[in-house]
Amino acid sequence: ITVSGVGEVTAIPDVAIFTFDVSERADTAEAAQTIATEKINKISKLLNDSGVKEEDINTLSYNIYPRYKWVESSLCKEKFDCKDKEQIISGYEVSQSTKVKIKDIDLASELIVKVGVLGVSYISGLQFVIDEDKDFQEEARDLAIQDAKEKASKRAKSLGVKLGDLVSFYEESNGGYPQPMYAESFSLKADFASPTLSPGEEEVVSRVSIIFEIK
Repeated sequence: ITVSGVGEVTAIPDVAIFTFDVSERADTAEAAQTIATEKINKISKLLNDSGVKEEDINTLSYNIYPRYKWVESSLCKEKFDCKDKEQIISGYEVSQSTKVKIKDIDLASELIVKVGVLGVSYISGLQFVIDEDKDFQEEARDLAIQDAKEKASKRAKSLGVKLGDLVSFYEESNGGYPQPMYAESFSLKADFASPTLSPGEEEVVSRVSIIFEIK
């Protein structure tokens, strides 16, 4: 007899995660790096002073690339009414994307605004998750197994047989893992009011499939 079972546990997210981007342009790569680094250092200090640990601030990407503009081709000096164009480097842009984990959700709204007014280009990907969800996963799995066993007993009774040994157990690859709640991505300005952040509740779900021998 093959049966499936589902177990659900309600949990309240205890961690807020968001990503911020800093992007700066300058005539040279070194100058752009210097400006971007100064901003990143100020933001890191703000987060550290607010209780965010260094290991909860992770650089996701760091890029340096030239910017170009079109100008009249040097070949045009010898031509009349020349419209030839050529591309030249007009400067450089440095961009860095950083992910922040805030373990005190009550501080999340305040910190997002404070980070925003320090000159970041973008804040995105706000989500609420359960930091330590192992116990919730196990509880949901136990409920799913209990659900499957009850279904197997009823089916065996309907068939006029008895359940034998359990011969196979399978849990979905994402079973037991809560799906994070996402908030809309947004940009911040200096006069942006603190948003109201509501983590709500999460359903930790486990789905299993069990095969029993019959007698």
